Amino acid sequence: MSRENEAFAGDQPASFAAQKRVAVFSDDDNIPPALTRAAAVSSMTLRHHPLDLLLRQADGPSADILWVILDRDMGHDTLDLIERHADFQATPLVLQLGNDAVDAAWATFSERDHTVLTMDPDVGACTLALAQASQANQPHFANAIDDHRVHQIDRLQEEVQRISAMLSHLAMGDGSTAAYAREGSHEPASPFIEDHVRAPARGFGSQPPHATVSAREVRRIIRERRMRDELFPADLFADPAWDMLLDLYAAKLDRARVSVSSLCIAAAVPATTALRWIKTLSETGIFRREADQHDGRRIFVALSDQATDAMHRYFARRAEV
Repeated sequence: MSRENEAFAGDQPASFAAQKRVAVFSDDDNIPPALTRAAAVSSMTLRHHPLDLLLRQADGPSADILWVILDRDMGHDTLDLIERHADFQATPLVLQLGNDAVDAAWATFSERDHTVLTMDPDVGACTLALAQASQANQPHFANAIDDHRVHQIDRLQEEVQRISAMLSHLAMGDGSTAAYAREGSHEPASPFIEDHVRAPARGFGSQPPHATVSAREVRRIIRERRMRDELFPADLFADPAWDMLLDLYAAKLDRARVSVSSLCIAAAVPATTALRWIKTLSETGIFRREADQHDGRRIFVALSDQATDAMHRYFARRAEV
C-alpha cells in the first residue's frame, strides 16, 4: 500500500476523527501487509513516510504512534536520532527489526519506556504491538472489532509475567515461596504450576553451589529438545524461558557471551515472542545485561548470579535422580 493510499484521521470523515494515527517510517514505499491488516483490526490509520524524513526532522510528522522499520543495523547515530524524535514528540515508539538490527536496537531501547520491539511480525504480533504502544498513553485501549483477541493476548502477557515472577523466586529464594506470586500471598503463581513446585528446596549446606555438569552435556540436552521439533509440531513443546536458560547456562560454563539475536534463536519460538521473554526475564532479574567493551552499540545477555546458582542446584539434583 503506497503512501498515497494512506491517510490520517484528519483526512477522514468526522466519524473517524478519533482513530489513532500511526506514522510508519521505512526505506521503501510499502507498508507491510500484516501491519495494514492489524491497523484495520485496531481501527487505526496509517501514513507512510521515508525513513530519512524521521532522521532529518526532530519535529517531523506527528502521530499517536511511531512505527519505524529497520531491516539492517543503521548505526548508533541513527538510533539516537530516532530516540530523540520519539522523546521530542512524546510519542510511543514501535521498532520493527530485522535480524541484523536487533542487537544494536536492544542496546539502545530495551530499557526505554513506551517502546515496543518486534521482529518479522505477523498480524497478531502487529496487533499486540499497536495495543502495547497505545496503552502507553491510553491505559484502557479498546478495539471495537477485535477486542476479544487483544484481551486474550493481554492475558497471555500477564501469564508470562506471573511465570517469570515464579522463576525469580526460584532463582533468588530457597524454593519455599516459589509457588506464590507475591510475598505472603496464597495466590498460585500460575494455574500450570502444580503442588510439587511448592515443596521446600532441600538444603545444600553453607557451601555455595557449583557446576556439576559440563557445557557439552547442557548442549546435548538442548540438541535433544530440538530433536523433538523434527518429529512433532514445535509449538507442542514451546518453552522459551527454559531453552534460553539452558543456552545461557551452557555459555556461562563455556565462558562465552550471548547476543540478543543469538538468544532469540535459542528460544526456538518466533523472534518477537523471544524478545518479550528476554525483556520480562531481564526485568525480573533472571537475566542481566552485559555491555560489549569493544562496541558500545552491542549488549550481551547473561544469567544473573542468582539464576546461575539455581541452575547449579538444578543439575546437582538432576544427578541425584
